[in-house]
Amino acid sequence: MYIIRNLPALMVGVGLILASRATAQTFTTLHNFTAIPGATSGTNDDGAHPSGSLILSDNTLYGTTTYGGYWGRGTVFAINTDGTGFTNLHSFSFSDGSNPQAGLVLSSNTLYGQHKMAA
Repeated sequence: MYIIRNLPALMVGVGLILASRATAQTFTTLHNFTAIPGATSGTNDDGAHPSGSLILSDNTLYGTTTYGGYWGRGTVFAINTDGTGFTNLHSFSFSDGSNPQAGLVLSSNTLYGQHKMAA
């Protein structure tokens, strides 16, 4: 079982990717997202406010963040199920979309998703 979770408002932009067995009562943190300076603005390398659901393909999880990234408009990311290899696959820059708030769909080798707005 894999869970994506935002943390309380005092920890602006921080979120977690957690892993657990369905019958377990403990979770393993796979990735801590970096906090951003404002509630909905600011930049970082990995994104902030994870959103939507995670999808699993082989040993890789894919997901989105609503904020953060290189332009502060959200990201698409990948991470191995053992917590290694976190990769920011795309940082939205407003001209190509902004603030994804839903999960992704994987078909063949292509990820599909939706975002809030574009120029």
